[in-house]
Amino acid sequence: MQQFDILWIIGASQGILLTLFLFLKKDRNINLPLILFVFLTSVELLFQYIYASKIIFQYPHLLYLTEPFSMLGGVLIFFYARNILSGKFIVKKTDLLFSIPFILYVVYYLPSYNQSAEDKIYDIIAFYNSGISWRENLYEWIAEVVVTLPFLAFSVRLLKKYHLKIKNNFSDISKISYSVVRNLIIASIFLYIFEILIIAFAFWGLEIVVLLNTFLYIFIILIVYLIGYDALVRKKNEIVKYIYIHENQKTENSFLSDFVEKNNLETRQKYEKNALTELKTKEISEKITQSIEKDKPYRNSELRLNDFAQLIDEHPNNVSQILNDVVKKNFYDFINFYRIEEAKLLLKLPEYKNYTITAIGFEVGFNSKSSFYSAFKKFADTTPAQFQKLNQAELQQIELV
Repeated sequence: MQQFDILWIIGASQGILLTLFLFLKKDRNINLPLILFVFLTSVELLFQYIYASKIIFQYPHLLYLTEPFSMLGGVLIFFYARNILSGKFIVKKTDLLFSIPFILYVVYYLPSYNQSAEDKIYDIIAFYNSGISWRENLYEWIAEVVVTLPFLAFSVRLLKKYHLKIKNNFSDISKISYSVVRNLIIASIFLYIFEILIIAFAFWGLEIVVLLNTFLYIFIILIVYLIGYDALVRKKNEIVKYIYIHENQKTENSFLSDFVEKNNLETRQKYEKNALTELKTKEISEKITQSIEKDKPYRNSELRLNDFAQLIDEHPNNVSQILNDVVKKNFYDFINFYRIEEAKLLLKLPEYKNYTITAIGFEVGFNSKSSFYSAFKKFADTTPAQFQKLNQAELQQIELV
């Protein structure tokens, strides 16, 4: 057994085990592209051992069996990124078009598959004699890179678009995890850059390509381990959490804007005789809304009117006037309203099922159990425990996504 043969066996076996564990998870539909990616990569590593140990001479009909798999790497990464960043399993009719390179590669290898065992052995011998610099082999690698890189570019674009979306709409970005997708894309980009270097060195006839090719497969093994492990142990789908909170907050956080709009006529009439003009009223109202949605200052249990006014760069008297006359709430009721709205969201989420109700109250900005329960009863017309119990069915549905 050659020096790295055991490495290919370990990498392939661990990858297959990860495939099994990932498939047994509840979120296997979303993870399906990753499961296929890890499985096909594991099979590739197994065949690397078969070639390196020359077992292929005993089973020549296995020759070229895994070659078309190379056309699926970029596609599967893109599908996985799309699933994770949308929070659900997606299948589109146009997805069939992405399989064209794979189908063409299968067609390309059909004549080789139909060869006799003797002819395949001849090809194997030719490959061993030429090594990695075999021109036909290099052209196939180039085709793989050309097909894969656009899908990695699409994945990066998707990731940037998602990151911008949560940055603009979800202030606590630190709680949103998409590390599996990000790490997979980054690792794959480095992998294919490394492969391009190997191709270039092989065309120049440099002997170092054999060693670099070995390191390439070691890198692939590390990707399978890290990505598979990350996906296996990560918490329930954080992306679902973001989408769920964001979609609810789009309705609940529009409370102030909707109220201003509904009371527009009343506001104009009132402020015709007031020091605050209609334009200034609208400006301060928008500042309040933006601060509540992006900064979430209500999470600060020590927040006071002066602090909030300083945050939006307005005079406390003007802020108080807007809240009382436009929103129809005093400052503390206004802040507690948003604390309770977020508490209602957290009580529904699987990530917080092990939190005590009091802990959730502290999380959203209350500094005592009694004030949390009192405000919850006032704005939700029920207790936190009763609210959580009524929403158990919805919680289970989120966990199953």
